[in-house]
Amino acid sequence: MLVAPGSTSISVDVQFLDDSGFAVTGKVAADFPACKWSNGDNTADTTITLSDLAAITTAHPNNNTAGGVKEREGGWYRLDLPNNMFTGSGRKNLTFAETTGKRIVVPEIDCQYTQTNVAQINAVATTSVTSVGANVGTAQPINFDGTGGTAYVKSSLTAILGTLLTETAGQLAAGFKKFFNIASPTSTMNEITLVDTVTNLTNAGPDTAGTTTLLSRLTAARAGYLDNLNVGGNVASHADILAINQSASKHVLLVTVAQYEAGETYTVEARTFAAADGSPVNADSTPTLTATGQVSGSLNANLSAATNPASGVYRWTYTPGATPTLEQIRFDLSATINSSTFTLSTYAQTIDEATAVFTATDQSHLTSIFNKLPTNNIADETLLLAAIGTPAQAATALSNAQWTNALATALTTLAGHDPGGILASHTDIVALGSPMQAGNVTVGGYAGGQDPATLVLAATPSNTPGAGTVALLLRLLDADWSIDTTTVPWDAVATVKGTGLPASMGGTGTEILRKRVRDTGSANITNTTTVVGQEIQ
Repeated sequence: MLVAPGSTSISVDVQFLDDSGFAVTGKVAADFPACKWSNGDNTADTTITLSDLAAITTAHPNNNTAGGVKEREGGWYRLDLPNNMFTGSGRKNLTFAETTGKRIVVPEIDCQYTQTNVAQINAVATTSVTSVGANVGTAQPINFDGTGGTAYVKSSLTAILGTLLTETAGQLAAGFKKFFNIASPTSTMNEITLVDTVTNLTNAGPDTAGTTTLLSRLTAARAGYLDNLNVGGNVASHADILAINQSASKHVLLVTVAQYEAGETYTVEARTFAAADGSPVNADSTPTLTATGQVSGSLNANLSAATNPASGVYRWTYTPGATPTLEQIRFDLSATINSSTFTLSTYAQTIDEATAVFTATDQSHLTSIFNKLPTNNIADETLLLAAIGTPAQAATALSNAQWTNALATALTTLAGHDPGGILASHTDIVALGSPMQAGNVTVGGYAGGQDPATLVLAATPSNTPGAGTVALLLRLLDADWSIDTTTVPWDAVATVKGTGLPASMGGTGTEILRKRVRDTGSANITNTTTVVGQEIQ
């Protein structure tokens, strides 16, 4: 904008935007970032102290401390500028110390004369100019004789030659009159000394083809088009120009936020403009707005009725509801301006943000978990281990009275009879490693899992004294038995089921138990002729 030097009581309109470029309404002076103005040179910036105006019609204070702010509409705010900003000419810059969510759009300001009169062009006081032809000052490139209304430009022969020109009285004046006092001169100074009258140009060449073509095409009507570059002319009515003038984007704007959350309410705003000058103007009737979900179809029920808070401004509210479908939404506007209908669309989408679905109950649960963690740093593994402890740290150590030498010896003996490591594979402490353990076979006529050995194991917790003895008994019940005749007397040998004969008999079986074979009279059996009787001890 142009402002003449020395102007006072100047105000401008600035726009308050957020980081997404959308207008922000309802702001007061305290909401604006710090404001300064400068000449765009090496002088320091001058701070403008902002304050709130009582009303948009409040008079400018006409001083050097002005800085009043008042919202007009739609994020546009009146800003009063101090008078000393326009004391001298030049480019004036308004700056704001913008921060997040506070973006200010300001106009460019040139402080200079529009140069529409002699006084401003020549930078002299108005009192020294009496008419266009008057003396406008000694600082001009044209010199004058005299002052005021009687002054004239030095264009006489004296001024040209620097000395007086003597002449026969009246001859110079008569010569000027004779040569220049002609209504339609046809001669030049070069030709005047050759002939009195030139009737034909004897040294002109013929018309070229290009010249002839140009003259034939540049008709009077076509040449007139150059004078018709205006709203009512032929150029302005060309289809391409009409398309620009009649485009919807020149007449209407449609905006809303890009993302909608559940349970919130949002504004959809349309603006309508006059085609001639772009000024805000109401539509012939209230524009229509529809909402269509990509999945749901018509969402018009979520739209309120339109309001018209200012000329050319229409607003609707859109409420997605508590549990909207997550989808894209298209808003379609139709507005009739000066009997012409214009349409425009814009898009938004419903989203599922944490702020919308993370309830107060969820927050309480998370806080409870946090309160049970170490106070310094919940990601510190050392602190977590110290706070939680390990099973061994949490357990009570066995006393000497509980862990006797006898128990230790029994455990060692049991381990010696378990070379296959079956005890170590039990799900608790002891694993049987036999069909009985699986509980899916028939043992001694009992259904799977119902044989005495399995029931005994189930009835005896694995972490109580005696569990190892039970495991050994079960292995003996399931063992392979053989008579070792290589010893004297013979031995009855139990080996782990399926591992074969013991080593003393040439096999590789895992030996569990070896027992002397005696007859009913308690005599050792040493050969096959011995009467075994009915009992083996």
